[in-house]
Amino acid sequence: PATDSRLIIPSDKCEERKALTGEDVKDIIENLDKLNEQDKLFLALLIFTGARRGEILGLQWQDIDLSANVIHICRNATYAKNQAVVGTPKTKSGFRDVPLLPDLIQYLLPSKGCGYVIGGAEKPISLIAFRRMWERIEKTINLHGATPHVFRHTMGTLLNDVGADVKTIQGVLGQRDFKTTADRYIHSRNDKAQQAVLRVSDLLQKVS
Repeated sequence: PATDSRLIIPSDKCEERKALTGEDVKDIIENLDKLNEQDKLFLALLIFTGARRGEILGLQWQDIDLSANVIHICRNATYAKNQAVVGTPKTKSGFRDVPLLPDLIQYLLPSKGCGYVIGGAEKPISLIAFRRMWERIEKTINLHGATPHVFRHTMGTLLNDVGADVKTIQGVLGQRDFKTTADRYIHSRNDKAQQAVLRVSDLLQKVS
């Protein structure tokens, strides 16, 4: 079978990047102001939360708690066709509070309103609208090969770089595979998450 001319061997060039470097992330952040307000806000949410695309598109302004400094992740937008279907996060651990970085607040405040954060309407943007938004972003600034999902890998990697433990990283990203021993310290997860993501902010500011 290996000699069959129909066999297609995937090229390394087709592989999606797993995570951006700190230098790449800083370059993207420095160019965010080249985007329109909605595109900039969507990309900032990807960068500073590590949330899934659907979780961001399902995010409502009421989920952003400035007093507690967290974003409540409690919805997920999926697409069977063009219109979004809003449901719950993929797993039980997907329900979580993501620390709200000061870096992100500056992008949220100018757009603050009602309804869905991206689109500002009573329902999430359509799949076509999302694809057009992503195309605009890619044409306007250099994403260094990143897709929306790459920013999740990047947040996890950056949290690891600043010394966050696996339990904290899994909590921020809303992953379900927690280690049993780490479950004993679940009560301290929110404090650890706040400290960890703030260290990520400090790390990015030091990147030259």
